[in-house]
Amino acid sequence: MECSGIHRWRIKDTGKGWKWKEACALEAFKMKRTKIGFVTGYTGAILKLLGKATSELNEQGYPIEVQARYQAVEIDDEFWDWLKNEADVIVVNVHSCHENYNVLKQVLSEVNVPVFSVEYGGEPLSKNVEPEALATLTGYFMYSGLENIKNMLLFLANYCGNIKLEVPEPKEIPWHGIYHPDAPNIFDSLEAYKKWYKKSKGWNRHTIGILFYRDHWIEDDTAVCDALIRAIERRNVNVIPVFSYLGMKVGMKEWGIESIDIAQKYFMDDDKPIIDLLISLQGFYLVSRTIGEWVDPTTEGMDILKRLNVPVIKAVTPYYKTIEEWRKSSEGIDALTAAMDVMMPEVDGVIEPIVVGASEKIEEATVGGTFDKREPIEEQVEFLVDRCMKWIRLKYLPNKEKKVAFVLHNNPCAGAEATVGMGFGLDTIESMVRILHKMKEEGYDVGDDIPETSKELIDTILSRKAISEFRWTPISEVVRKGGAAALLPKEKYLNWFSELPDKVKQEIIETWGDPTDLSKEQSEDANWAKLSMGLYEDKIVIPGLKFGNIFLCVQPKR
Repeated sequence: MECSGIHRWRIKDTGKGWKWKEACALEAFKMKRTKIGFVTGYTGAILKLLGKATSELNEQGYPIEVQARYQAVEIDDEFWDWLKNEADVIVVNVHSCHENYNVLKQVLSEVNVPVFSVEYGGEPLSKNVEPEALATLTGYFMYSGLENIKNMLLFLANYCGNIKLEVPEPKEIPWHGIYHPDAPNIFDSLEAYKKWYKKSKGWNRHTIGILFYRDHWIEDDTAVCDALIRAIERRNVNVIPVFSYLGMKVGMKEWGIESIDIAQKYFMDDDKPIIDLLISLQGFYLVSRTIGEWVDPTTEGMDILKRLNVPVIKAVTPYYKTIEEWRKSSEGIDALTAAMDVMMPEVDGVIEPIVVGASEKIEEATVGGTFDKREPIEEQVEFLVDRCMKWIRLKYLPNKEKKVAFVLHNNPCAGAEATVGMGFGLDTIESMVRILHKMKEEGYDVGDDIPETSKELIDTILSRKAISEFRWTPISEVVRKGGAAALLPKEKYLNWFSELPDKVKQEIIETWGDPTDLSKEQSEDANWAKLSMGLYEDKIVIPGLKFGNIFLCVQPKR
């Protein structure tokens, strides 16, 4: 009988469990206690695996103690002292961007025990270890999973000379695949997944893909992804949730893994997209290349989007905010999340970043640390999926029925006439004319009188006074010259206004005046409110031009 499947000692099976446990305990009695210290970055969710692995090994009689901390939270002095004075071996997987990085470097400089550094940015921190041993440990850590983490701890105890056993090599675990919370296993092909899905849930007309991190799957941190899956399926839409190590191109040269095109393998069937839309839970670029401690985009990301030819919606989970902190925050997401989950994906063409979850702090009592676990914000999940459904509806709507609005920029600190269509280094008016003509070719309803040149378009905007400038241009003149694209009844606006939260209503009143109290004809406040609303004969003037189903306007005052 093999002991728990984690090492290669064999003992005769007597058929009586107590003798087997006693035998394991006798072997453990010969072992020396091993104290292992961990400092880890990213989400710190591996602390959950470390805790479970340590508990199971202790139950099996292995005297292993693990103390682990997540780099992104404040680390107590007691832990740093424990690393310096008690740890037999230290493992770090950290990034230099965190404030405690220099403290960690100082601590490591003062210890003489083996230090294994699994790199993902920054300078090498390993010391007192052979390259072969570092490569083996990195294999356990990167492949991850409970079995690999348990064997990693045994490997470290063995490396320190505190136990003597032959530990299995790191077990290969998939770098990518299709996941579903109801499935008995992951799938390495679209064909196998579709077969299971059709049998279990049927197959509907529309399909949404999800791209999320492998780490979230391997570390059981899929709550946000699961919430998206459930919300999509409640709308009778198929879902294909795919995990990858990073982005749409998975390749690990150092592990001998060939580059895999995620889009081609999981989101296309017979070289045609099988999905109507993709939700990305990943940050960075769709295809990245590592440059030092950071990543740069490649043109491959845009090439993949062209082949898929579907909208890619960005689902955001802030890195360093809890759900409560996010709700109370006036700024929304933090700067790092804005950079990695909004700006970088937009380089490829990923759109509509919407917060769907946040990080909740979880304590791992066995290893003494706290880590981040992603939890969904249910109403935000529903909002994002509703947006997805509207995008899918738009996909199948004939072009001639689609209604499109274009908003031209103008400088809020200058007269609208001087800055219509302003764009640094861009001829936005000429671009607008070309877009209108291209839309006509594609079957959109653009009416019969679209401008032929940029001069004709800008002259039309200015001559009709189709601008949001009511201080110097009488509202009656905007209407008389044809610059009002629509007249919205005041009562309809007031109904919308009444549905706003009280805080928002008060901010509007303080900035633009009170739209509900216009009775004081001569009061300054009432006149300002009327002016800011653009009231004409009890209707709100919406300046702009209409070309069939196309609405073109200048950015309103703000």
